[in-house]
Amino acid sequence: MLLPSAGVLCCVASDRLTTMSVPRTVADLDVSNNPLVSAEQDARASMFVRMRADDAYARHVNALNLSRCGLRFVPHVVPALRCLTSLQLARNRIAVSLPYVTLHCP
Repeated sequence: MLLPSAGVLCCVASDRLTTMSVPRTVADLDVSNNPLVSAEQDARASMFVRMRADDAYARHVNALNLSRCGLRFVPHVVPALRCLTSLQLARNRIAVSLPYVTLHCP
């Protein structure tokens, strides 16, 4: 799906999308509640791979809502988004494992 390039806000929440082409001018992207394809599942179809390959996204995207997308990992594009100030990853299947830490309290 190709999204309109006019404006900086793009909301395609709850549309059952698995992938899409995101215009370079989008600053606020809400794709929550969509079964997005991750780079681990299909590198050719994932929107995250295309966003990571293009530096324009790093300069424009400042808010990204990936809530309820069925993600198992934080997308590799997230650290590349230098202007990102808001990231929503609620209600995904992301598992976080922390190393064993011993706390010493006086």
